[in-house]
Amino acid sequence: MSSTNYRRKQQRICLRLAKIEKYIKIELKVRKMAAMEFDDNEPVFTIGVAARKLNIAVPTMRMYEKAGLIIPFRNESGRRIYSFADLKRISYIRRLIKSEGLNLAGIRRLMALLPCWELKPCSTELREKCPAYRDCKTICWMFPATACKVDERSCRTCSVYLDSCDTTDNLKQILKKTKY
Repeated sequence: MSSTNYRRKQQRICLRLAKIEKYIKIELKVRKMAAMEFDDNEPVFTIGVAARKLNIAVPTMRMYEKAGLIIPFRNESGRRIYSFADLKRISYIRRLIKSEGLNLAGIRRLMALLPCWELKPCSTELREKCPAYRDCKTICWMFPATACKVDERSCRTCSVYLDSCDTTDNLKQILKKTKY
């Protein structure tokens, strides 16, 4: 074998090894990403991206926020950022509108019926002082001062808000358990 052929063969082998090495690195990155855990509540989508993913208009998302049905995360500059959980919530709202024939006021009223004091147990003393307990027309997270806001937690991270879409579908069973 001539030295030129030998060099070409070595170059081809080196190129193949480089490609194999590249694929191994890619595979390791993919496996590393697959092992990562994602939080559904982590805000990652801007309002425009979220609207495109849901195939709705940006003003519609703002309207849902104004109606009190969603609480988007706000970054330092005040921009709305949405999580996967927010997108699921908006999809649920869309389903109630399209399939169930509810309007925004109807959805808000439905969510206001959630017994937040039962879903997130609070003492009788706190419950009696809470406006969400006395008012069945306003969603608990829309009140500026509720009993559960004493510890300065955001309604966006509250279990009542996060689970409200699931619990409204099971509202009848929840109400049967309460003392009505």
